[in-house]
Amino acid sequence: MAKRVLSLEAKVGLFVLASIILFIWLSLQFGEIKWLRKKGYTVIAHLGSATGLERESPIKMAGVRIGRIEDLKLKNGKAEIIMSIDPGVTLYKGSNASVKSESLLGQKFIEISDGKPDLGKLENGAIIGQGEVAADIDQLVSKLTNVAESLDEVVSQNRDNLNEILVNVKDVTGELNKILVKNETSFTNAVKNIDQLSARLNVMLSRNEGSIDKTIANFEKFSGTINEKTPEVIDKFAKIGKDLDAVIQENKDNLQKTISEIKESSKSINSIATKIDKGEGTLGKLVNDKTLYDDAKKSLKQLGDSAEQASELSPITSFISSLFFLF
Repeated sequence: MAKRVLSLEAKVGLFVLASIILFIWLSLQFGEIKWLRKKGYTVIAHLGSATGLERESPIKMAGVRIGRIEDLKLKNGKAEIIMSIDPGVTLYKGSNASVKSESLLGQKFIEISDGKPDLGKLENGAIIGQGEVAADIDQLVSKLTNVAESLDEVVSQNRDNLNEILVNVKDVTGELNKILVKNETSFTNAVKNIDQLSARLNVMLSRNEGSIDKTIANFEKFSGTINEKTPEVIDKFAKIGKDLDAVIQENKDNLQKTISEIKESSKSINSIATKIDKGEGTLGKLVNDKTLYDDAKKSLKQLGDSAEQASELSPITSFISSLFFLF
């Protein structure tokens, strides 16, 4: 039986059909076919800048694609973005549109914030406000360039100082290294001593663990006793305070009288002291006149000497008196 051979026309037809099927499949996987696209509703936003946006740029909400940019126009100095929202997506009044970027150099898209359901749905052709304005990449690059230039200028102006600082740091590091090398044995011994001390402390704590626990228990018991006795002590102090207050109230007049008498006595003592200081009276003259003080001192000394002599003569006087008594 002879094999059927496809004609050239049949082969071309199969190739074209396969190409069409592949095109449709790729379009469904990676894009959209305009004439197969479901018609949604239109929402308009006026933005200060539409840099990086173009027709067919995606519209997203919470990172999920919900539509595309249908057209861009300039209106009253602002970019009018006409957006086509998928029919299954509901937007509410109070929504805002912002220009976002998927990455630093990624594709730009419109991010729509969620509105307020209680305000109602957005109708076809509704206008929404502009959300937060993202920093422009060109502006960021310009600012970074300015910062880099400023840093370069500072480094250039202080190059010698920076080199000197680096040299000083290097010298200090070298000195520290020398000190560490010279005192390596001392550092090692210090570490060993610390280890030994820690070991001794551990042994001591282990040996006295019972005593430490007992001390802690006694302290806790003492604290508990203090807590129990504190209200009683406070009550006693309060009672003492009340009793003192009662005594003071009962003797208020006597206390005031006593205070008045003390004040009068203080005035009298102050007056006497003033007079003595001024040299008034015998005591004042004696205190202030050095001559009288010296004379009084001399007289007292003579009187003391006389008394001492009389004391020495008392045996003789007693003997003579005895003789007169006998005769």
